[in-house]
Order: sequence, then C-alpha cells, then structure tokens
Amino acid sequence: MNYLLIVRQSRTQVSKKHVTKRKAKIMNATKPKDLRAVDIRAITGHLKRLSWLFITGLAVCALWQVTTAAGTKKQVTKPFAERAHQVVVADMASLGYDFPFIHWTIREEVGEATHWGRFVSEGEGRFNVLTGENTGTGEVITASKDILEWSLAYNPDGTATVDWIGISGRFTGATASAVLRITVEGVTSEGDGRYAVYTQTFEGKGTITY
Repeated sequence: MNYLLIVRQSRTQVSKKHVTKRKAKIMNATKPKDLRAVDIRAITGHLKRLSWLFITGLAVCALWQVTTAAGTKKQVTKPFAERAHQVVVADMASLGYDFPFIHWTIREEVGEATHWGRFVSEGEGRFNVLTGENTGTGEVITASKDILEWSLAYNPDGTATVDWIGISGRFTGATASAVLRITVEGVTSEGDGRYAVYTQTFEGKGTITY
C-alpha cells in the first residue's frame, strides 16, 4: 500500500516536472526578443535607405538642371536683311472659280539673308481684286537645310511685311520680321493669257531673334 502511494507520488512529481519544463520551453520560445534593439536596427536601416534615395534624387535633379541650363540658349534679337529674286505665276482663271481672288504661286525664288545665308523659297497666296489685299504663305530652305515658315501681307504703299518662324535646324524657334520693297522687272503671259508671270526682286530690313 505504501509502495503504491510512493509510486503514484513519484509519477505525479515527474509528470508535474515534465509539464513545468515544457511550459518553460514554450514560454522561452514565444518570449519576444529585445524589441527596443530590433526596432532601432530596423529604423536605422530604413533611415539609411531613405537617405540614399534622397541623395540620389537630389543628384538626379541637379543633373537635370545642369543639362537643361546647358541646352537652353538665351535668345538675342539682331538686325536682319534680305534680298531675293523671284518668279511668280498668277492664275487669272482662278477668278472664275474663286472670285474675287487671283491665286498665285512662286515658281522660283533664290536669295540671300543675314544669319541664314543663301536660300531658296516656295509658297503661294491669293490677291483680292476688290480690296487689294494680297497675302501668302510658304517656307524658306537655307543652304544648311534649315527650314523657316513665312507669312506675307502686302501693304498699301507697295511694300510687303514678312514674318518667319524657324521650324527645324539651328533656327528652330527663331522669329524674324522685315518690311520688303518689291520691284517688278517684267510681266509676261503663258497659256493663252491664263497665266501672268511676274519677274521681280525684293529687299528689306528687319530683325531676327534666335
């Protein structure tokens, strides 16, 4: 009897000790580490990454500003002069289908201007026989293949005001304006009188900004 009691007590003590050790093991396994140390390391690493990103961003912005500043050229306005010879063909038959306008085209134009040098030009326009308004548009192609678009309007005093805008090459974004005096050197007809062919020169001065 006593023997059985001792055995039962021993088993109970062993069982309690086993449970105690197991609980201690579980508690140790689930016990959080030093949260303060972990948080500090995590925060430090995060701050280092943020600092690196911030510095990289500043470097990219600085490079962009330098590149932009280097690629942006301050425009300057300078004196401009042009002289050219052209052949213009007026289609008198256009009065029949687009009255009161006579349509004209530049058959040939060769000239020279300050800044862009020798050039050729092409364009077209129309003349209002009732109001005397004469306008046209076209483009200039320089010897270096720069292209400038132009618009023209004749003035009552026989001059013409021409404005240019650079659209390609080294004159991209350039603007110019000049008042040109036109001298008609001769007029002939073609196509049984349908076409009037004007041979003329013009020259003038203005400004160019680029």
